[in-house]
Amino acid sequence: MKKYYSYTVKKAVTVNNLVTLEYLDLSPSFTYPEEVHGFYEFAYVDKGTLICNVDGESVWLKQNDFYLIPPLSHHYYSVAPDNNASVFIACFNSKSNIINAIKGLSTLKKRQRNLIAKILSESQNAFKFPFEKKLILLDNPIFGAQQLIEHTIEEVLISLIRDKLSGETEIKIVMNSTELEDNLVRDITTMLKENVFGKIDLEYVSKKTFYSKTYLNNIFRKNMGSSIIQYYIKLKISAAKSLLKDGLTVTEIADKLCFDSPNYFSKVFFKHVGVTPSKYKQGLI
Repeated sequence: MKKYYSYTVKKAVTVNNLVTLEYLDLSPSFTYPEEVHGFYEFAYVDKGTLICNVDGESVWLKQNDFYLIPPLSHHYYSVAPDNNASVFIACFNSKSNIINAIKGLSTLKKRQRNLIAKILSESQNAFKFPFEKKLILLDNPIFGAQQLIEHTIEEVLISLIRDKLSGETEIKIVMNSTELEDNLVRDITTMLKENVFGKIDLEYVSKKTFYSKTYLNNIFRKNMGSSIIQYYIKLKISAAKSLLKDGLTVTEIADKLCFDSPNYFSKVFFKHVGVTPSKYKQGLI
């Protein structure tokens, strides 16, 4: 008798549950209050123009644009005085952190737009329309509609991630949330240590890791007790102490560690050490 073996399929992206689904027709000068939450959110512009404001940055979205907002990002929507917009918004939970690789703006291809239309259609098959903040199930929802909503959201995300992967070589796929935090903190600290004699900022770290600046700082502070930039400055001050022991001048050290000026370096050094670089150097003699 032929022997058969089962194979466990590894799911690259899973949507755990839905939070909200909204289709909004927004008039000129509309503003949505700022919010922050622990789940993913995407906005798809069906018609018109929408302004998406995330972590202090504003992006104008036109028809067929898709914007993914990761958890813990401060955001709100608005519409310019001479514009209007029709937008489909979906919020959902997921532990598939690879999703963060497609945070921000994407312009959807025809097949991806058809999937968004399917999500909206199945949403109307499952929930009362128009949708409100709280989803209310229909008295007689069409069989399988809820599952197809989640499945189709997964398909949209997988399609966008595939597009991203085809042009990127540095995306790291991490599935476990604890492992994610450990890997993120390790990667960030390594990045900072390797660039002690360079100059990087939070925007650079965000682009390299594919996570929002707010999310990165929250995770880093939780694990390391300080913000990313505070930790970076401490590394530079530690390096400065070694350079002072080696006999370098304040000007040479400020230049080597990429401070804006010797005066600024001295102020930062004094803030962290309690004495000026010159006084510290004298104490070594």
